[in-house]
Amino acid sequence: MTTSIGVRKLVEFILKKGNLTSDTNSQNTALDGISIHQRLQKKFSNDTKSEIALKKELDIDGETWIIHGRADGIKYIDNQPQQVIEIKTSSPQFSELAPNTLELYWAQAKIYAHIIMEQEQLPELALKLIYVQTTDNTISEETQVINQADAQNFFNNIITEFTDWIKLQHQLQKERDHSINKLDFPFSSYRKNQHEFAAAVYKTIALNKKLLVEAPTGTGKTISTIFPAVKALDTKKCQKIFYLTAKQSTRKVAEETLQLLVKHGLSITAITLTSKEQITFPEELDLADDENPYYLGYYDRLRPALIDILTNEKVITRKIVENYAKKHMLDPFEFSLDISNSCDVVICDYNYLFDPLVKLQRFFTERNYDYTFLLDEAHNLVSRSRDMYTKEISSQQIKDLLDKLQTLPHPPQKIVDKLNTLLNDFDLIKEPLVNYQQADVIIEEKLASLTKKIMYFCDFTTDWLAENPHFSLKDDLLEFFFAAYAFVKISDYYNNSFRTHLFITENSELLIRVFCLDSSELIANSLNLGGSAVLFSATLSPLNYYQEMFGLIDNSLLYQLSSPFDESNLNLLITSYIPVTYQQRQQSLGKIIDAIHTMIATKQGNYRKHTIV
Repeated sequence: MTTSIGVRKLVEFILKKGNLTSDTNSQNTALDGISIHQRLQKKFSNDTKSEIALKKELDIDGETWIIHGRADGIKYIDNQPQQVIEIKTSSPQFSELAPNTLELYWAQAKIYAHIIMEQEQLPELALKLIYVQTTDNTISEETQVINQADAQNFFNNIITEFTDWIKLQHQLQKERDHSINKLDFPFSSYRKNQHEFAAAVYKTIALNKKLLVEAPTGTGKTISTIFPAVKALDTKKCQKIFYLTAKQSTRKVAEETLQLLVKHGLSITAITLTSKEQITFPEELDLADDENPYYLGYYDRLRPALIDILTNEKVITRKIVENYAKKHMLDPFEFSLDISNSCDVVICDYNYLFDPLVKLQRFFTERNYDYTFLLDEAHNLVSRSRDMYTKEISSQQIKDLLDKLQTLPHPPQKIVDKLNTLLNDFDLIKEPLVNYQQADVIIEEKLASLTKKIMYFCDFTTDWLAENPHFSLKDDLLEFFFAAYAFVKISDYYNNSFRTHLFITENSELLIRVFCLDSSELIANSLNLGGSAVLFSATLSPLNYYQEMFGLIDNSLLYQLSSPFDESNLNLLITSYIPVTYQQRQQSLGKIIDAIHTMIATKQGNYRKHTIV
């Protein structure tokens, strides 16, 4: 079996120290600075090549590993490598970078140098670090020289620490596979169609396919998908299972299913991810990064905490995460994400795979055939995904923020000027609507010019807040910043499936909404980040409609199960005297409750409890 890890990820895992900060946490922002890299690489001299792929194969605890990466540049003299170039970009000044940040930068270059010197049998190599401060494009450069022995020792020390971690992972995996091999279905028998359902799920994973399943209530959908997926782990058909849900209640059912399997002998590591807003400790709220005790020294305490929780827990719920986070003084949300790297099963909301604003970049930047996606209540995904790709921004938001800024003794003039410029752009867009007396219009075109200016505002605000972290109206500024950033981010996906809605509100302000008509391609792109996927629900009819809505017309299988209950036991009761149209539903709620109560009181039996929201 061959496993790989990128050089950047390797050095960050082993060498990262110190504090968690807003710029580094979550790994939920895509890597910035690509355009800067490309611009600098175009200026390289003819003797310098860019984006050179490098890799090294080695044995770690009996497993073949590929250490891989790309050097930003390599300078050659007489066809011999002479210098490794590493380009880095961020907003702080070079002189303000933390020592550990510089250590991580140089570490990547040293490993690239080690690989090159070993392959080319070179005695030494020069290293060059080019740092671009993104706020004003200031370029700083530093160089050093490393010889073959020092580079070898540096690499060996990192691999020694990494090997200790891999040995722990292998031990947990060995226990997992042994338990899976002995694991039986946790009930005395299968329900009607349940065995066929589970078999279809297993085959889907084994063949790296997509499967849409309509399984009526009572089929036992959760155990019928989780059990065969867990079995597939032992045969190496998949290496990580993502159980994606739309509701907290279904996440709870998935947790209980895994806990049931653990009671029957399964040794597995699973975690439920909870949103940052819900799991952050109350005492962390409103604290700056450099004042938050759960951020300070986070990376110094992380690995001991990971070893602690992974060796002592199986199904890691929100409460368990919070307990260990308190014990080791770690931010619980970031800790949960770091734990998930080592888990066999990750239970989470749809957002973490499908929403571009919160997608887990640590997992979903490129395709991984070892991932299996299990999507519960998949019928919800169609509307949820459209909402994910719909964002709006209004002139009222800008005016409200300007009004608050003007209450300050000394308003930040640069921010005020940027906001006024945006407000003028909104007025220019609104003017033709007013002239033609159109309060509401939908257009096919993306407002590219406005979007670009909003992006510039976001870039400027990011740098300005970094320089003014204690600004008194920081929360108000951030509220508009996040709305603006979301609008820009979603606008990046604009294609023929998107529209722009221009709407003049009752108070004569312009609201601009970018919305998605058809998210099928976007859903398919996300599903294709894994190897296999099973999308299931009790209400997935007609199946070919959902197949189209999920963008899976050409590469998915359809499976429709009949009800597990005896049809002769069905009694259809129609309360025609209760109006339940959308307009009358709320007024009829009392009558609906009375009718349900009358039915239950009249006939004793088993009834499923549902919460109506």
